[in-house]
Amino acid sequence: MAYINVVIPVYNAEQYLLDTVRSVLDQPEKDIEIILVDDGSTDTSGKLCDEIAQIEERVSVVHKSNGGVSSARNVGIEYFLKNCKYGYIAFCDADDLWVPNTLSHTMTKEIKNEDADIVGFSMYSSNSSAARFCVTNKYEKNVIIKQKYEGKHLFGGGSFAAHLYNIRLFMQNPVRFVEGCAHNEDVIFSAKMFFCSQTILNLDTFLYIYRKNYQSSTNMIRYSLENATLIPDSWEEASVFSNRLFVDDCVESNNWSKFCKTMSSIRCLEILKILSDMGYVQNEIEKVFMKKEYFHRIESLHLDELAEWQRDHLIQYKTDRDRFYHSGRKCVHIFRNYLKACNIFRRVYDLKKYKLSLNEIRNK
Repeated sequence: MAYINVVIPVYNAEQYLLDTVRSVLDQPEKDIEIILVDDGSTDTSGKLCDEIAQIEERVSVVHKSNGGVSSARNVGIEYFLKNCKYGYIAFCDADDLWVPNTLSHTMTKEIKNEDADIVGFSMYSSNSSAARFCVTNKYEKNVIIKQKYEGKHLFGGGSFAAHLYNIRLFMQNPVRFVEGCAHNEDVIFSAKMFFCSQTILNLDTFLYIYRKNYQSSTNMIRYSLENATLIPDSWEEASVFSNRLFVDDCVESNNWSKFCKTMSSIRCLEILKILSDMGYVQNEIEKVFMKKEYFHRIESLHLDELAEWQRDHLIQYKTDRDRFYHSGRKCVHIFRNYLKACNIFRRVYDLKKYKLSLNEIRNK
């Protein structure tokens, strides 16, 4: 098997799949293999997977009944674990891309010499046509040693898919994607892997391109009172993972549990604000969360546990609850949603956000 093994879950991705596979295989480093996991596609994606595998000897295919993206990724992990003794596993969604000419032989040699548990790359986002780009996450090049940092400082930025995960992490720890969890499953997986790691190599080099696909399940999420608790619930449930992961390490078990509980409260705060801006009133919002422990822990959150853009919300929530729930943004939110539904707004938004061309990101 190859040194870098890439799992690509495929579900109705006929429009993008060939470009995605090409972006991975066309890297200067050729010690790369791909497993395409067809997750019960109903379009021609399954057939396209087979056609690609017939042409490319570095591509294999697994067909399975539809079980969701987490299930497909787990199938890919198991596929590589059966045959790989060393190297890394990477993940790429079927509508995303790798930056051209990133993984060179020199870079692969550096990764081999460092032999870190996780290798993090900087990443771009692109518009739906992958013609314009913007910087999403930029790492400073460094090596992080776990003993010198608390867990929250280990947790990287960007997408989980902008990282390579050493195969030994999967062999030594029961880390897989949570199947049946449709919200934050990738972030939870990434957090688990960071907690299991001892060394992390972050690179300022850009590898991953997240394509803004307006039809993807992530971008089709619409919040309501009925689904408002799903994301914080996922983090609360993830806290019990410590019982299996850190059986003989009470300190790590406690750190993981604390991290998950903090994340569930942070996500709850975000959704409270979203629902308020959508026009729901305070009483009906809080009624949904009243029995949830993470809702009552919001008061104990500290500013340094939040991203900068979240801090104003926490301050407002603690000091001026009435303003938090009645910020006067409801009409703006409704108008913004209306504009988002219009293709002309998307084109204007894309031009404003995605300012880099393909040649510019190649030069960088």
